[in-house]
Amino acid sequence: MTIKIEQSELAEVLSVLSPYMTGCLSMGIRVKDKMLELFIHRVEHGSALARVPCKKAPDHDWIFINGPTLYELVKAIHEGSIDISFTETGLMLKSPGSTSELRREQLGFPLEAVEAVSVDRKSSTIKGKDLALLSLMTEAASTDETRPTLNGIFLAAETGGLKVAAADGFILAFKSIEARKLKVKDGVYSAAALNSARRAIKPEEDEDIAIAFRDSCIVLSVERGNATINFQVPRIHDAFVNYQPIIDGCRKEVTVEIETRAFDTFLKRAKAIDGHIYMQVVNGHLWMMAVSGEKQENKSIDSIAVETKRQSAVMHYNESMLRDVLKACAANGRVTLNFPPESHAPMLIESAASVIAMPLVNDLKTSPFAKLQPTLI
Repeated sequence: MTIKIEQSELAEVLSVLSPYMTGCLSMGIRVKDKMLELFIHRVEHGSALARVPCKKAPDHDWIFINGPTLYELVKAIHEGSIDISFTETGLMLKSPGSTSELRREQLGFPLEAVEAVSVDRKSSTIKGKDLALLSLMTEAASTDETRPTLNGIFLAAETGGLKVAAADGFILAFKSIEARKLKVKDGVYSAAALNSARRAIKPEEDEDIAIAFRDSCIVLSVERGNATINFQVPRIHDAFVNYQPIIDGCRKEVTVEIETRAFDTFLKRAKAIDGHIYMQVVNGHLWMMAVSGEKQENKSIDSIAVETKRQSAVMHYNESMLRDVLKACAANGRVTLNFPPESHAPMLIESAASVIAMPLVNDLKTSPFAKLQPTLI
């Protein structure tokens, strides 16, 4: 059997699916109910199912081909129509001046994997900016396989939307997101699968992303051209830590707001010298010092004018942790630092999302900034 499809249409669909092709060569392809269906299944990174209308096409069962090869062949075809033929040995692509054949592979996937991502009825939508925010918050999720309850992002229902959290034992990111009429299945969902979906969708900030919660997963759905593309994010655990007491116990003794760019610039300098970081508010300035070496011989010091004259505790962090914090709070131009009363207490850092970070033990007997003065230039 042969179907006809525009090169630009097929290339766009395969481009959306391309994030799922890394490390996954086999792609399922079939025709059902006058729809060309393309399916990629990755256990840890979720699944993606694209449906493209194809008129007057009889049904054909799944065959499996090399997805990246199909994508490269379609990109190499000039604009125009492509004839796709299902043969006994695989798949044939014909366009003016070229013919290519992809051999059938023996790989497959369980049919329930297709059913999990085939949901048509959408119960609600979230904005593209919220999907991007969820993806950024997964920077706080643990990668330690011995702590499965922390290996993803926690989603739960609350009045008017979603309660979201991710943690690795040292940092905790949390946020509430508006989502009306949403029937939520509380649980921990795969961070890797959520990030694959976000990379594939490339959402605009105000784009509506359809979302539905099923027994074992979330299904996100978007329209791209004439195609409908669904993405599955599996639920990996039912339970999450009770993090509300951590939020309730986080105190704000001194609060300052700084530009994200200034904070990020300092972190780059700290990374350059492979240093750990001390921070304190003293004399109307936020001071940040990165030090490295056994005798702390390498140093980088920044100061930023702030609006408070109060003095804060000295906070001590790894550079890598603060970089994860900056990503997990989805820093959007401004970052608020809330210094706790004591240097050993957790610190709240806020931007589009909120993050609580546990500091390292402050090993300094006196403040490293006590005698420093900001310069004019």
